[in-house]
Formats: sequence, C-alpha cells, structure tokens
Amino acid sequence: MKIGIACWATVLALWPGLALAHGMGNSVGYWLTLEWMLESINSPVVPLLLIGFAVLAGTSGADRARLAAGCFVAGLLAGIPAAEGFGAYGAVGALVVGAVCSVVSAASLRATPKFVLPVLSVAAGLAATIYNLDGHAIASLPIAVHFGIVLGPFITGLALTSWIVLILDANQQDWVRILFRIFSSWCFAANVIYLAFQIKSGG
Repeated sequence: MKIGIACWATVLALWPGLALAHGMGNSVGYWLTLEWMLESINSPVVPLLLIGFAVLAGTSGADRARLAAGCFVAGLLAGIPAAEGFGAYGAVGALVVGAVCSVVSAASLRATPKFVLPVLSVAAGLAATIYNLDGHAIASLPIAVHFGIVLGPFITGLALTSWIVLILDANQQDWVRILFRIFSSWCFAANVIYLAFQIKSGG
C-alpha cells in the first residue's frame, strides 16, 4: 500500500511533463494550471516549507502521514480565501511554519501531543497557498491559477512524504531516523537564515 502511494505520487508529479510530451497540453486552462503548478514551488520559500512538512509527516509513520496529508490539503484550500487578508505576511509565515515543522521533527520528542502534527499540517498548507497567492482575492484570478497553486505543493508534499515513509519502512535502524533528524536541523537553519534575509529586506 505504501509503495502504491509513493508510486502514485511520483506519477502525479511527472504527469504534466508526460502530458506535454504527448501533445495533451492544448487547453489554455491546462497550460495556466501547469504554469502555476511549477511557479508555486519555484521560490525557495515553498520548497523549504514542504521539506519541513514532509519530513515531519513522513517520520511520524504511515497512518499519521495520511492524517497529515489530509490536513495539509485542507490548509491549502483554506488558504485561498485567507490569502487576501494575510498576503503581506506570506513569506515570513511560510518560513516560520517551515522552521517549526523542522525543529519539531529534529527534536523527535515522543511526548509531543498528538494534535501538533495535524495543526502544523494545516498551517503548512495555509502558509503555502497564502504565500503563492500573494494577497490576491479569489475572484481576481482564474480558477486554473488556483488549481495550479494548490496542486503544485500538494503533489510535491505528497511525493516527498510518501518516499520518506517508504525509506523508513525499509530501513528501520535508528541511524536512519537520526539522519532525518540531522537533515531536519539543517532545514530549520535554512528557514531561519532565509527568514532573516526576508525580514532584513522588508519581507
């Protein structure tokens, strides 16, 4: 089942390129969705956020990862109406959420309350959409743009999370988890450094 999830996520991630290669990109709406799928993960802010979320969700186990994925989607969708009011804080918010996800994953505290993962997953989805919409109201952009902005982070986050679950399932030694904790600490540092640059440059 976990292999199926990971393979399906990878196929979804490759689908736009495969479709274009086979001449299936004739629709204007498709091209616009594809453009914004790629644009939504183009800035360093969103990949840092998605990596932090994926490591946190993936290292929590398959069942918890599925819960995190559902909460992440809810956050991505909720970010569409929220973007107009919070667009000015998009970059800072995304980097803060990414840093928190990374530090929680790096700490790997067994006593962490169960609500932390779903809350951070929703927050990650919210932060990604708010950052990508950059303060635009729902009616100000075509629906294809909204599709792309949601699908880009969703497919990327799902693929990363699924492969982390697979890696940990296949390699259950403690040193593998330690490597992920070290990686999470690097992600935390990267978020903080980029956040400092964002604040210094005025967001």
